[in-house]
Amino acid sequence: MVRVVCRRARAAGAAALTTAGSGFLLGRAQAEKRFVLTAAHVVAERGNHAPMAIEVQLRMRTASDTQPWHHVAIWGASVVYPAQWARCDLAAIRLSQSVAALTHDMEAAEVAKGRPFDGLLYGYPNRNSFLRNNDMERPIRARPLTHWLQYLRGRGSDGMSGGPLCCDGYVVGVHTGTVYIEPVKKQQLAATPIGTTPNRQTIGTLMERADHVAFRARHRS
Repeated sequence: MVRVVCRRARAAGAAALTTAGSGFLLGRAQAEKRFVLTAAHVVAERGNHAPMAIEVQLRMRTASDTQPWHHVAIWGASVVYPAQWARCDLAAIRLSQSVAALTHDMEAAEVAKGRPFDGLLYGYPNRNSFLRNNDMERPIRARPLTHWLQYLRGRGSDGMSGGPLCCDGYVVGVHTGTVYIEPVKKQQLAATPIGTTPNRQTIGTLMERADHVAFRARHRS
């Protein structure tokens, strides 16, 4: 799991607008291709404030597990799902270098439609939770709908947007937050399912597009 920090340029003389969310590497092949999956609204343009820098922050240990955690920041460029992410809040971030050796892979799965399930939402609510590696797990009970995983119990926080919703060790969704859900016809907390065939195809398309995005690669540790 990673922390995604997005800085957006504003008017001349104004401080940059900084927002943060979460994300994760999905699957062994995608880790080798250095892609991170997150929520589109974490890295999308806000008004006239387009992203000018996206930093993906990871935690890693040295060869000995007894050593303290090291924080690594890698720069990347993102591609978001188009059409204002009406039913699909997904984005792919292409990193400036592979992180396959720094973090473990996560595999996707689909949950049975209409059947509520219990899962765990992972993410970093704020910078302190990332530095201390705590307060990053929330129990969730959800119900699969046509386009969303509707939360029946439990909730995340703003900084957890883009984090993985897991069930039985597999990623089943990407935390979105509050959305307007049909046929419920009201605002509900939800995640975007990633195990369904249409969304698997969407993720593949995003990664193909992100693979052609040019950016200045910078790295610091």
